[in-house]
Amino acid sequence: AYYCAEQAALYCGDTLFHCGCGRLFEGSPEQMLASLDKLAALPDRTAVYCTHEYTLANMQFAIAVEAGNANLQAAVTQAKQLRAKDQPTLPSNLLIQRQINPFLRCTEPEVIQSVQQRKPGARSRAAVFAELRAWKDVF
Repeated sequence: AYYCAEQAALYCGDTLFHCGCGRLFEGSPEQMLASLDKLAALPDRTAVYCTHEYTLANMQFAIAVEAGNANLQAAVTQAKQLRAKDQPTLPSNLLIQRQINPFLRCTEPEVIQSVQQRKPGARSRAAVFAELRAWKDVF
């Protein structure tokens, strides 16, 4: 990833997506969490330029995980409106991602509860993240 402080812009490749994150082809869930934590620690206004326009598919998964998230529901409506006009949903920003991206919300009660319905033993943040990523892989 590349962060340009002067422009408050993050070019994050396939690590962080609008409402999602990259697959774990190599490395551990803990390593991906460490990478996501570094990105999420950047300023709220940081524009997130990811590699792909997967937003609506990612949001569909996020709703399955955290249906009670009002910020997510509003973001879904906005994204659908943009895509209906053939406009991109990107870039997003880190404030929004911390509010709606389930992979940045592994300590939120509703996210934990959703994951534990699939895998009751997932208790640590890394275990919740790993199961969340595995769930997304087959969603």
